[in-house]
Amino acid sequence: MFGCRTIWPSLLCGLLVCAALVAGCRTLEPPTDLAAAMSLSDADVPPVSRGLGIDPRPTATVESPVTKPAEPQELKVPTELADDRWLPTPSDPDSGAEPTYRWQHVGLDALIAGWHGKHPDFALFLSDDDAVVVANTAILLARSGDSTIDRCLAEAVCNKNLKLPLRRASVEALSGLDSALAGPALGELLDDFGTSVADGYSVELHADLLRALAHHVDAAASSCFADALQTDEGDVRQAGLYAYTISGAGVLPASAIELRSDRDPRVRAATLECLATRRHPQALQCAREALTDFHLDVRLAAIRALGELGGDDARATLQRLLIHEPEAVRSGAVLALAKSGDDVTVFASTNDPSWQVRRCVARSLAYFPTARGETIARQLLADRSGEVRRAVVYALDSWPLAAAGPILLTSLAEAPYPTRKQAAEQLARRWPPSQRYSADAPPESRAEQMAALQAAWQATNVSGEPWAISIPPRPAGDPAQGDQLQLASLTAHPAIPLPNDQVAGLLGELSSDEVDRRRAAAKQLAVMAAEQPLELASVEMLAELGMAETDALVWREMLDAVHSDGSPPAVRLAYVGTGHTAAEVRRLSCGYLAAHSDPRHLAVLGRLLDDPNSAVVRSAVEAFGVRGALSEPALLERLLTDEDGTLRVAAARSLAINGYDSGPVALVRLSGDSAAEIRRQAVTAMGQLRDAMYVESLVARLDDELSVKVASVASLTQIVGSDVTLGQGDGPPPLADQVSSWKQWWDNQRPVAANASDSPAATTALLPSRTTR
Repeated sequence: MFGCRTIWPSLLCGLLVCAALVAGCRTLEPPTDLAAAMSLSDADVPPVSRGLGIDPRPTATVESPVTKPAEPQELKVPTELADDRWLPTPSDPDSGAEPTYRWQHVGLDALIAGWHGKHPDFALFLSDDDAVVVANTAILLARSGDSTIDRCLAEAVCNKNLKLPLRRASVEALSGLDSALAGPALGELLDDFGTSVADGYSVELHADLLRALAHHVDAAASSCFADALQTDEGDVRQAGLYAYTISGAGVLPASAIELRSDRDPRVRAATLECLATRRHPQALQCAREALTDFHLDVRLAAIRALGELGGDDARATLQRLLIHEPEAVRSGAVLALAKSGDDVTVFASTNDPSWQVRRCVARSLAYFPTARGETIARQLLADRSGEVRRAVVYALDSWPLAAAGPILLTSLAEAPYPTRKQAAEQLARRWPPSQRYSADAPPESRAEQMAALQAAWQATNVSGEPWAISIPPRPAGDPAQGDQLQLASLTAHPAIPLPNDQVAGLLGELSSDEVDRRRAAAKQLAVMAAEQPLELASVEMLAELGMAETDALVWREMLDAVHSDGSPPAVRLAYVGTGHTAAEVRRLSCGYLAAHSDPRHLAVLGRLLDDPNSAVVRSAVEAFGVRGALSEPALLERLLTDEDGTLRVAAARSLAINGYDSGPVALVRLSGDSAAEIRRQAVTAMGQLRDAMYVESLVARLDDELSVKVASVASLTQIVGSDVTLGQGDGPPPLADQVSSWKQWWDNQRPVAANASDSPAATTALLPSRTTR
């Protein structure tokens, strides 16, 4: 009993204490900042609570005191940021332009693309313990437009434990910052790492620092750039030239001009670019001289410099490079001519046998969003090379949608799958209704989609005449560009009469979509031109319309209409014709150029010497058969060994007409060819040349086959000027008697020919000797 009475007071006191504590816990307000409450230390917990095992810090769920507290989540560093594999960015073969960044990190690009706008705050990773993570993060932020991380980038450049590509990428990122501290930081880094005696010196890093600083400091304002031109390292000299290339002020040092003969081909190429960009007085001369450099990269740099300089002289030089040069040189010349605005010469290379040259023509379309450009684009979209088709679609991205849209829509319906997919992606980005099209759909579905797209295109305001949007003017200077009279400005020149109503109506018909109407109009124009030559304004309009014409029959009539017209626009029309897809148009264009011979036709005709059609090649060779038309005999001399005997004869004849000794020598050799037809052609060409030096060879052919014998008699008559076989009868004697008479005549004249070298007057018995070169 006692025991019980004595224990109850103790139990009662314990219950009262517990009740009080429980009441106190219920009145405890949960903290407003859950994270702050979670961070309470043991020292912050009242001792009594610790003694009873009660923790006043709330759990993650206040309503459920028994729930275990949640651990705070730590932001994990993406594995891509820990990757230090930086590589040089390859150039785009479709545009040829310099990439936005010289260094690329595939992992970082994929990281950004994968977040879809929900990326974490990358600045949190700038405090990471891994220097690679910090450097990659800083570059990432810099490329995103954050200009406050210059210090982090400078520290990455200074960190010699990092791989050199990562440090060089950091230099590039620091260069791109729009920050007042970026320039001074680069200057300090150049002081630390821009001398060969610096600890851990790197030529590449030195060159990168110079390039980066050039974007913040003018080259003329710092001696470091002039000093770089005289270092022993080619990379550093090249970087110094780059600084002067992008500089907009100051005088170019003489040491920079002297680098045009540097031992490093990269430096020689950079010198040409610098001189051309700064329009230095010696730029044109240096570029021309560099065209004979033994290193291809230097020659290509000279070609680009000529395109940058522009002008008549530079374009004439570039046009000659399209003649029988390697495909790399022809490709560079096409791009350079496109930059100078010479669309006629560029588009004449549309049928070049090299797909690389044709791809450059496709790239050049970016300069020419014109009606002729549309024709060439459609032609190249059917090219057998996928690289050419890809370049066309890429070039169309720079055209106005009104001009590019119809071509892209055609590609969706007709082009092979890769081109179709590329065109669909571009059109979907520029014209939202086309997003419903799927390049991967079955043919039946694509046909339905195309019908809907065509209807949607016609229903929008995008369609219409796009060519008034952007037609770049052609520079003047040669027949391909001279007298560039725009139709809208013709009324400002009262001295140039406008087309009469009938001619204007026919010219308007040449714009019709119906080929029969265009053929009828062109034929009528040719008939009218035969009676009275067309006015200059009409020829100008005809040349402009010809830029977009594709039908060979229309072309035949247009060339016939200007056959007797040697004006610059008529010549330009023929130049365009030399690049037509139809071989007959190219052949007729050669005929026009032969009728209106000019040394400036050399570049256009020279390209046709490699035409796949033999008839076109012969026409081009014959077009050189006018004295003074050929200034580079090597163009035709290479054809003297061609498999086509007729072509060998034509080349020899044109060389002889222009006074080159290789021509007569080849004709004499061909007169003894194993094929009778070739001997006949050679003998006939000798008579046409009317040169006494061929008499002996012709007499030797008097015992040949009948066709050769007849041709020899006719040619002897042409050269001597009279027929020595004519007697007193009414008609010519039999062929056998003619042969005997000529042989007898030659026996009498042989001493005269033998003494011709001692007595020039003696040659008058035959014919005045020719003028040789």
